[in-house]
Amino acid sequence: FPISHQFRPIGTLSLDWGKEGEFLDEDQLKDVTDFLSEISSVLDRAKRFHQKISFSRHLDLARKKEAAWRMMRSAVQLIDKLTLASVWIPSKKPSDSVEILAAFSKNQEDALIYNNREQINIHKQNLISQIVTFD
Repeated sequence: FPISHQFRPIGTLSLDWGKEGEFLDEDQLKDVTDFLSEISSVLDRAKRFHQKISFSRHLDLARKKEAAWRMMRSAVQLIDKLTLASVWIPSKKPSDSVEILAAFSKNQEDALIYNNREQINIHKQNLISQIVTFD
């Protein structure tokens, strides 16, 4: 069944039966069609709300990355011997890895190598592995 709102398609409804040859009669078809007409505006609003939330989260992450990158750039410029600075966050999946949120280096080649990695394994290799524990 097509689902439309204000003459725009917004989705479909598929019905499945346990036995072969079972179908809806005319009254049941009308009930399903009427039901979809009644709820189409609510479904469309829910879809738009979900899109706004998703975009908002994406924008929030972009802002956090930008702020972290600016902090790293400032740190590298303020501290003479510092050549590379980065911000790590715990990996979304429980593991011995962290995700690189932002990195900045005086040497662009170093920054490119570092930024081309999405995650870094920290298992028993450095100081952070002694602080971060995984359950």
